[in-house]
Amino acid sequence: MMMQPSVPPAGARCDVCLFKDGHQALKLVHCPICKVCVHEECYGLSSKAGRLFSTLGCYACRSVGRTIKGRTLKGVIKVVKQESRPKECVLCCVNTGVHVMNPLYDVAGKHGKHAILQDGKSLAWVHSLCALTVCSNRTTLGCVYGCDINGWFSDDNDEESQDVIDEDNNEGGEGSITDVSIHHYVMVTKHGAKD
Repeated sequence: MMMQPSVPPAGARCDVCLFKDGHQALKLVHCPICKVCVHEECYGLSSKAGRLFSTLGCYACRSVGRTIKGRTLKGVIKVVKQESRPKECVLCCVNTGVHVMNPLYDVAGKHGKHAILQDGKSLAWVHSLCALTVCSNRTTLGCVYGCDINGWFSDDNDEESQDVIDEDNNEGGEGSITDVSIHHYVMVTKHGAKD
């Protein structure tokens, strides 16, 4: 039996743009678990994914209790259990309140994994607003970019981007949000650079 979508409370505002439901015809969706509200377009959701967001929850809430395969900065693959809803963003110092978040992966493409922080026990997360701000800022443009569930970003023209969803990265199971414009973000880093 499919749960009914959670309805945003009257006067609710998007956690990313701060506008209300219907602003410029944008549809506000509401996480039934943490109660965060966001426009589908601001979070990178298709309308189908928006319905799933409103019934099953946001990425941060859906991650609680799950074991997630990630990769450390040294390239070691580890399995980490997400014990509680993530609050800390690797791009800013705000770690209070409930904000819409996305996972941060180590590399783009089908081989990307959820990044594991230096402590080796915590997964990297970003506030959607922080990631979008870094993506669109003239100074930091290209440092962080949004990817679909397969790890591809909009500039990828590679035929591999049409491959089926990688099992390791798939949210999996019934109600999987597989038609999302932005599933996670990737931070550009220099590996082995000589300059």
